[in-house]
Amino acid sequence: MTGFGQGCSEVDGVVYTVEIRSVNNRYFKAQIRTPDMAAYLEGEIERLGRDSIHRGTVSYTLRMKNISGEAFFDIDENAMKTYVRRLNDLLGDGDGHSRIDLASMLSLPGIVQPVVP
Repeated sequence: MTGFGQGCSEVDGVVYTVEIRSVNNRYFKAQIRTPDMAAYLEGEIERLGRDSIHRGTVSYTLRMKNISGEAFFDIDENAMKTYVRRLNDLLGDGDGHSRIDLASMLSLPGIVQPVVP
């Protein structure tokens, strides 16, 4: 049961490439690699594999490439405003030299959200 397969498809401006490799093994073992924005699919991929393949080590790799020009992420403006308001409250009047850096803001939890194509 050693094998390799690859397929590509374009849906809504996103090119999906899937590679599946398998090698002999006594038991079923899935090795799944997906982009962070598709990590929620890993459980379903493993379930589908386990239902149809009973033994072997199977490696699944999913790649996604955006060709539409649209972003794979969105910025949660409400979360950003909440952070800015809270930071301004903490700084108070301050010394006037404190600034809120946009790059630092974008790294805070909940600001940048993946857009699932």
